[in-house]
Amino acid sequence: MPTPSSDEKTLKPTPPDAWQRPAEELLELPSGNVALLHRPNSFFLSKSGQVPEKVRKAAEAKKAAEAGNEDVSAENIAAVDLIVDFLISKAFINPRVSVLPGQKNALHIDTISAEDKGFILDHFDISV
Repeated sequence: MPTPSSDEKTLKPTPPDAWQRPAEELLELPSGNVALLHRPNSFFLSKSGQVPEKVRKAAEAKKAAEAGNEDVSAENIAAVDLIVDFLISKAFINPRVSVLPGQKNALHIDTISAEDKGFILDHFDISV
């Protein structure tokens, strides 16, 4: 194993309390509302079983439609809307946002304007 020169820094593992976590950002949205947000980690959401079956099936249908180069259909648009709503809800830390109606201490996803959703998608470079 090569030894580092005096100009190279010696690498050491990062301790858990110094580990970099996804950035949380306090953002003013186009609506004027302010929220604490972060970029949702779709890999983690999938691996931890947090992606509802309905959203997973919508993602599969979207992929199948893209592979077949199908024309845009109402079903494809609905699938994309479902995926966007799920990812937007997971971007919110405070206030909490849910795709399910009637959740205690949470806004429903439909209360988030399309303009705010688009801003969040662009800000965190989320593609669907």
